[in-house]
Amino acid sequence: MLVIGGWNAYEGIHAMFNERANFPAFNIPIVCLPASINNNLPGSEFSIGADTALNNIVDAVDKIKQSAVATRRCFVVEVMGHWCGYLALMGALATGAEHFYLPEDGITLHELQEDVNLLKQGFNSGKKLGLVIRNEDANPIYSTSFICSLFEEEGKEAEDKVGKKAKLEMQSLKAGNEKLLAEARAERDRILKDASDASNQMIVERISSKNRVSQKNKIFRVRVNGDLTGDTLHVTDIRM
Repeated sequence: MLVIGGWNAYEGIHAMFNERANFPAFNIPIVCLPASINNNLPGSEFSIGADTALNNIVDAVDKIKQSAVATRRCFVVEVMGHWCGYLALMGALATGAEHFYLPEDGITLHELQEDVNLLKQGFNSGKKLGLVIRNEDANPIYSTSFICSLFEEEGKEAEDKVGKKAKLEMQSLKAGNEKLLAEARAERDRILKDASDASNQMIVERISSKNRVSQKNKIFRVRVNGDLTGDTLHVTDIRM
């Protein structure tokens, strides 16, 4: 039996396994194929569907950021994931979000107060965009609506409005193209691994030559112990 599914599928197979003594028909080979956008299944580092969900989040947040810059707002984006913060964490890293709320860490009142102060300070200094990503189950009390209301109320003194809710339901999102960010991360990890295996110190520096750097691409070169290697890291549309 080949079972493709998420946590509920795993629990069902586990129940069948425990009942093999009572039901001999259950004594058949069973293979579980992890498929869950939450990426929370045991025995698997990466579940089918998690990468697609992450790309959808990045694609949708890019559109939100365009609107946020025009209206000078802070958006609180709620993503799926249940009690696993993988999508919220990786989505925040891939989209350049300023902060994220995960179920693993929870949300505290002190943390919210610090975030409000940072947002107010940024907008009063001429900031055009605020982006916060929250897992849907990060906290049962401090919901996305609560955080938006808090940011909007406490941000009245700021020059720009703070607190716009943007809830992302994965089934309503259109499939987006994969970002070159994934390729850049893979290349970075490969270079770091090679440098670690060789016990060398790696330095990544930006190439300032105009004929090597375009407006859309930032090109970096890698030095290992001061020697320039043939590895070049291309990073496209990454804002830190």
